[in-house]
Order: sequence, then C-alpha cells, then structure tokens
Amino acid sequence: MLSTSAQQSKEVGASMGLKGTDLLNFVREQQKLEREDQDKKRERQREEKKQEKQRKREKRALEEERKEKERAFVREKIREKDQAITSQKKTKDRQRQHELEKAKQAFEQELERFKQASKQRQEEERERYRSDLKKHMRQMQAHGRGHVFPPS
Repeated sequence: MLSTSAQQSKEVGASMGLKGTDLLNFVREQQKLEREDQDKKRERQREEKKQEKQRKREKRALEEERKEKERAFVREKIREKDQAITSQKKTKDRQRQHELEKAKQAFEQELERFKQASKQRQEEERERYRSDLKKHMRQMQAHGRGHVFPPS
C-alpha cells in the first residue's frame, strides 16, 4: 500500500498522462523531493532549536552577569559601610583615649596638689610642734629657776 503522499503523486502523474515506468520515476522523484524538503525542514528545526538554546544560554549568561554585578555592588556598599563604621569606631576610641588621658592628667595633678597640701600641713604641724616644744622648754627652764611665765 502506498503512503498518502505517494498516492497523491501517482494521481498527479496519472492526470498528467504518465504511465508505467514514467509514472514510477515521477512518483520516486516526487518522494525524493519530499524527503529533501522534510530533511531541510528537520535541519531548519534543529538549527532553530540550536539557536534558541544559544539565545537562552546568552540570556542566562547576561542575567548571571547582571546578578554578579549587583552582588558586587552590594558587597562594595557593605565594605564601604564597614569601613565607615571602623573609622567611626577608631575616632571614638581616639576620643575616649584622649578623654582618659585628660582625666588621668587631672587626677595626677589633683594628687600632686593633695601631696603638696599634705606636706605643707605636716611642715606647719612640725613647726607648731617645735614652737610649742621650745615654748614648753623655756617654761620648764624658767620654772626650774623660779620664773613662771603666764600661759599664752
């Protein structure tokens, strides 16, 4: 049994008045042309699929490149923000260190003033003690000689 296209080719050839070997050659020639057309059509379809796959790969590559650029941008922003935070922390640390140095210096100055005041009080007390001792000694000497000084 002949295929539909072979049957149609036979009918076309018969209507053209072809018979026998000429009709057979005509049908074979038509089938050959149809196969070539089908082969070309399949080849075009394969090529279109190949091109479509290539377009999809290129689109994915572009999308991936865009995403990578976006990620790089975000990483850069994060890095800049981290640098800013680090810089702020360093500035605050320097300020705290400066304040600590000022407080330490003020404490040392206050301690030095306290030491000086304490030393001065001790000197004054020693001087008062010496003065009282001298006075008391004079009184004792005078008392031993019979002189009595009124208390001052």
